[in-house]
Amino acid sequence: MSTVAEILEAERHLAPQQPQDQDIDVMYEIKLTTSREILINNLVLARPEFGSENEIVFRYLFDNPNRTVKLDELQKRLGDQPIKKNLHKIVENLGFQGDLKDAFFSVTKDSILFRNPIRNEDMKKLGKDWLRIPRS
Repeated sequence: MSTVAEILEAERHLAPQQPQDQDIDVMYEIKLTTSREILINNLVLARPEFGSENEIVFRYLFDNPNRTVKLDELQKRLGDQPIKKNLHKIVENLGFQGDLKDAFFSVTKDSILFRNPIRNEDMKKLGKDWLRIPRS
């Protein structure tokens, strides 16, 4: 027969795990699936063509979130193939427009910052309570 302490300990291990403090305030998060689908809160936003400029640039940004990436760094990633579109157009082609673009990206002609995830504090800085997620 189990003691009360053993039963309580067993129940504690079966209880759902609480999210880490830093994850509690996450409002929006981008994920990239193995089939190249760009998801926002598990809703499909885009599916760039394999090997396209959009796909290569986004994959690099996704792998390097929350830091500024210079255009020449992205160009090295593409190798001999020059970047034909400006960074604003690439972000737009991936479905990030309006408030979504403002929340997840800061873009200049020669650098880009991809923010992921977006937390409550980020939304407050943006002056928004929520983001409209377009249907694909």
